[in-house]
Amino acid sequence: MMPPVTLRRRRLYVGDQAVPLFSGEVHYWRLAPEYWRAALEQVRGLGLKVVGTYVPWAYHEYARGSYDFHGLTSPQRNLVGFLNLLTDMGFWIIIRPGPYLYGEWENGGVPAYAARHHRLSTSFQRLARTWMEQVTPVLLPYLATRGGRIVLWQPDNEIDPFSCWFEREQGLDDVPGLFHQFLQERYQSIAELNAAWGTHYTKFAEARAWAESPFTLERGCFARVLDWWRFQHWSVVQYGRWCANQYRGLGVDVPLYLNYYPGMDVQNWREMAKVVDLVAIDTYPANEFSNSPDAHRIFLDTLRYQRSVSPLPFIGEFECGIFHGYHQQTGVLSANHYRLMACSALLAGIAGWNWYMLVNRDNWYFSPIHERGRPHPELYGTFQQIVQVVKKLSPPDLEKLTDTALTLEPLHVAASGTIRTDPVLAAAYSAGLDYDFFDPGNGQVPRRLLFYSGAQWLDQAGQQRLLEHVVKGGILVVFKNYPRLDGAGQPLNLLNIPLPDGVLTKLAKRVAIDLGGMHVICAGALLVYDHPPGTAITAVQEQDPDGEPDQWPQLYAGRRHTVGYIQRWGQGTLVVLGVDPTPDLLIALHHHCNVPIYARSLTPGVQAALFRRGRRYFLIAVNNGNESKYAVVRLDPTLFRQRSCRLVDLWEGTTSSALLPDVAVPLSRKSGGVWEIQATKPSTRHPPGAYGR
Repeated sequence: MMPPVTLRRRRLYVGDQAVPLFSGEVHYWRLAPEYWRAALEQVRGLGLKVVGTYVPWAYHEYARGSYDFHGLTSPQRNLVGFLNLLTDMGFWIIIRPGPYLYGEWENGGVPAYAARHHRLSTSFQRLARTWMEQVTPVLLPYLATRGGRIVLWQPDNEIDPFSCWFEREQGLDDVPGLFHQFLQERYQSIAELNAAWGTHYTKFAEARAWAESPFTLERGCFARVLDWWRFQHWSVVQYGRWCANQYRGLGVDVPLYLNYYPGMDVQNWREMAKVVDLVAIDTYPANEFSNSPDAHRIFLDTLRYQRSVSPLPFIGEFECGIFHGYHQQTGVLSANHYRLMACSALLAGIAGWNWYMLVNRDNWYFSPIHERGRPHPELYGTFQQIVQVVKKLSPPDLEKLTDTALTLEPLHVAASGTIRTDPVLAAAYSAGLDYDFFDPGNGQVPRRLLFYSGAQWLDQAGQQRLLEHVVKGGILVVFKNYPRLDGAGQPLNLLNIPLPDGVLTKLAKRVAIDLGGMHVICAGALLVYDHPPGTAITAVQEQDPDGEPDQWPQLYAGRRHTVGYIQRWGQGTLVVLGVDPTPDLLIALHHHCNVPIYARSLTPGVQAALFRRGRRYFLIAVNNGNESKYAVVRLDPTLFRQRSCRLVDLWEGTTSSALLPDVAVPLSRKSGGVWEIQATKPSTRHPPGAYGR
């Protein structure tokens, strides 16, 4: 009996053999077969043991109804030969047979006759089923469960309903369609739909979709737009489930995974995870995150969220080169960029990735391996270093040391763009905090101190999970944005937070809050509570030391405002603050709540995170600034019994001494590093306690 392929403890296993899920993409049909072996030798030279590839439907079906998987019509169609070569060379395989693959291929890799139909149409699925019936028998003998080397199977690529091109066909324009099927599943009756939308329809077929709301104050507009986004998410999941079921029915018994865009809008990553074994993000940032001031923060946050939805936090397409056209947005991708990306991904808690593309091909630049199997010297050595550091670090075995989480709801991101605009996320990044994400939709990942970062609406189940977090002993901090409405825009406030009695203008506001032993300065409008239901939090007006010496600010100085409160709920605590979040305020709240910060850079522009494997500690730090610097990172002193420690640089192989709690590490501009912290007598303390990884 052949061993099963399973996912456990953030690893992929064939029987009891662990497969390191760090891989690279090689497209056999885009390379001359005489260079396959040379290219794969270079892949092996990097230290990788896993190779991924698409299987293009439109290429293997060379004529309508005629398929070639053995290279009879063209040597580059010899899928079987490529799989045999991978097997002979000892590689594990990630297979991606579609239907869709995109990959800068015409019609996304499906034949033109199929591309005319949207993914959920019976016409497309009938055609796609034929493709699946052709390609699956070719691949089945290579499954690891049958003695082969295929360990992961992707049933479709970056599922997108393409609603902008199929509006009428999906019921989003002027004829009924799938959108109305979705509405009937969501609402029990037309009366319930009318109540949510503020409409007067007599049947579901009359309902018209709103992708945007031109009338934000109109009753029902909010719910109507949310239902457009929910339909996108529903469509993706419906089709993903269909693909997974088809392949399962055809005998595929290795783990299935789905991948998605990094924007978290058209795809709800949490819901996609329910129909496959794991999910994966695809990410292609600009060189050194140069396209936006928030690019690096958003990159980290989207990767952090993978820990909330996937049993193995995985990057399905980790930028390794870029396609023609998009290179104008990314710029030339440098060796330094790849190191910065890799360190950032490890800092975020990623446990595996697939470099796309590891070998150059048509329409693709800046990979470390040439189409003819030669290394690009300016890149190849850096990739070797990255792989060696990954092996020393063993990311699946690492425990991220943090007791802090921020909330992230996919529907908030889709409808409100919160991952780009939320001030709590921005403040946490500027503070240099490391954290996980708590998804209100599934309750993962729980941490003791939870900051609400999201919209002012959240469905009942999500609000209930926030409440349970507090009642069971957690700490929840909310600022001006907190859930007061449900997912249909109706009043719902399970946290029972009262409206402020007043809102004071942001003009001339410079107030100080003493919290956690810190004197924190805040600016912006103030929410004022005359009768707070807990211990009052007071802000005192201060005079701007750089302001004009007029009488008005002098007279106003010293004015006291109750801007929030601290309230016990069950075994936990609710903290309400009617001010804008700031980096110092987030740090002060940690101190006040006695929640440790296990690692934080005291040097601006540097992010840091601390991990543990057994009794060994590892520090990962990233400098996204344009200047090289020695970064001072403060570690939680309770982790170590002695102040003296050794820092072993996993990149350079050098060792230096340091005195805890502050360690200084060298960081080049736009780069990152990994160090093992070796103390002679590590503490027996086991953070983060009951709150897990």
